[in-house]
Amino acid sequence: MIVLLSESAQRWHLELPRPAFEKVAAALEALSVAPRSGVALPVDSQYRGSYRRVVRIRRRWSYQIIYDVLDGPGIVWVHLILSPWE
Repeated sequence: MIVLLSESAQRWHLELPRPAFEKVAAALEALSVAPRSGVALPVDSQYRGSYRRVVRIRRRWSYQIIYDVLDGPGIVWVHLILSPWE
């Protein structure tokens, strides 16, 4: 599968501190192998039908990746990378 990032997700990813950048990059690579490994978002969510994956950087420091799996073309579309203070 191919992992594509939205414009806002790309911006967040490039602005991450180095340890966070490396761990989020590793999580994005893992999504290409196991795309449905995240938790499905609830039906009343803005991103209903999407998945959420939490990437822990250190204790009390983590990021959430919100993404969709597009089965037809085999693409993982990353909507957002959320920081803990968002």
